[in-house]
Amino acid sequence: MTATKILCLLLCVFLMLALFAACNPPTHTKPPSAEQAPSISSPLDTPVASEDDGDANDAEDGDNTDDGDDDGTPDTKPDTPAKLTEHTFTYGQTTLGYLLYTPKSATADMPMIVYLHGGSGKGSDLPLLTANEGFPKYLKDGRLGEPAAFVLIPQLPSSYKGWESVKDTLIALIDQISNTNNIDAHRISLTGHSMGGTGVFSIAIAYPERFSRIAPLSGSIKSTQANLSALSSVSIRAFVGSADTVVDPDSTVSFINALKAVNASSSVTVIPNATHTQVPALVYLSQAHQLIAWLIA
Repeated sequence: MTATKILCLLLCVFLMLALFAACNPPTHTKPPSAEQAPSISSPLDTPVASEDDGDANDAEDGDNTDDGDDDGTPDTKPDTPAKLTEHTFTYGQTTLGYLLYTPKSATADMPMIVYLHGGSGKGSDLPLLTANEGFPKYLKDGRLGEPAAFVLIPQLPSSYKGWESVKDTLIALIDQISNTNNIDAHRISLTGHSMGGTGVFSIAIAYPERFSRIAPLSGSIKSTQANLSALSSVSIRAFVGSADTVVDPDSTVSFINALKAVNASSSVTVIPNATHTQVPALVYLSQAHQLIAWLIA
């Protein structure tokens, strides 16, 4: 073979190798760039829908679930627990703080008890109402059980002498709570101790048609013809302690004895040897008196 032929053969082999290399480039593994790297979402990166987003999504998904009756009354939920909550209410120039007890599994047409505290509960500090022995503390601590009724406990500001000074505001508050919670207007009762007992008498005299039953404890009232006439159709159970040296028990005893002539649904119970501060526990916690059951009957 001549040198020229050998040279041509080698050249052909070289060209074939070059063509093969061009058609089969070598592969090299490279780490992905930041733009190519997969996205790993941490919990903080996960978007959380707001309540508005949830409502909008429900609407978009066609969720037409009714959250209440057509009249605005919330659906009954048997497992809804009882609760005691703090609120404020303003009527004209007067602002009252108040506690509201909502019973377990509340429904429409339930009764309501309105409790008026004594002088030591005055102020603008609602926790004060449940700090001392008395009806609000008994309710909070569960010693009254779970009353099947709403309970409204307003707080009288320190600038007022007694409950009669805010009677119009109190009635406006009762109306608001009644309308909001669909309370049975024929089963709203009123009770209270000491200054609150006197307040029960005075508020009921001013608005006798508003209360189905009243229970003043250690209160004071004058036996005037106007007062007797105003309470002639109201069911009353009054309580006093025979050893009360703060509020004369004879005030209530004399009034109820006179009232019985025109109101057969009135009575007074004198608790032997009970002092002023002992009366609430001896009445509200008594299985014999069953006062809470009577108030919401």
